Amino acid sequence: MYNNIVKTSVLGRKFAEFSPNLHVSVLKEGEFIVLRIMDLRYFFKNDFLNQATLTLDKDMNVLSSIMHPYSLKKSIAVNP
Repeated sequence: MYNNIVKTSVLGRKFAEFSPNLHVSVLKEGEFIVLRIMDLRYFFKNDFLNQATLTLDKDMNVLSSIMHPYSLKKSIAVNP
């Protein structure tokens, strides 16, 4: 279910264009579901270099989509 949301979201499609090896982690944060997408090719200093975050509401609508190039500290908003 969550993989389909990632595949159909703008962020998920863009992320998949440059990374053939993705992993999706599902986290619950209060009323929200957070999907953390990781590019498994590059692991550096105990973390994956390229990541992305999709935040969903309880109805599985994308509320925010953020690309994290090279570090979770860097954030680029992507229109959902």
